[in-house]
Amino acid sequence: MPKFTDLHCTIDTHIAPRTREQADAVATELMRIVQEELNTRAGYEAVIPMEEPNTLKSVTLLNASVEMGEKYKRMHIHFNLDVIHEGKVLLKDANRRLCQWFNRVSPWEAPCYASVRLLESSIAKNYNGKAGQYVEPVVARRGSDGEARET
Repeated sequence: MPKFTDLHCTIDTHIAPRTREQADAVATELMRIVQEELNTRAGYEAVIPMEEPNTLKSVTLLNASVEMGEKYKRMHIHFNLDVIHEGKVLLKDANRRLCQWFNRVSPWEAPCYASVRLLESSIAKNYNGKAGQYVEPVVARRGSDGEARET
């Protein structure tokens, strides 16, 4: 009997580009890595730890977006995966495996930070709206009337 798990993944490159051109180049490469390198059976088997071998049935890349962090201006990518499997997904090993995989396939020597967690519906809604784009940070501030305003 198949099981269904949705995952939200983040890879923080720790790369802080100095120019818009550098940021665009990093964003393009991050999207390429996720859409071409990860989006294969071998890629998913490398990063999604299963309790038993050969129980990962299919994985669909739902969306991906690249952002620059507001505080340290580091580039990172978020993506959501729809996983169909038998057996259990072992999330405790997923962060380490995603980071090790990324360090092998990326052109950068900078270490990464990776996070894999169960996808909550609010996260899905936020990233579905910006899928496939490079998104600059937006700071939301609340006005005196309590309404959010971009600055």
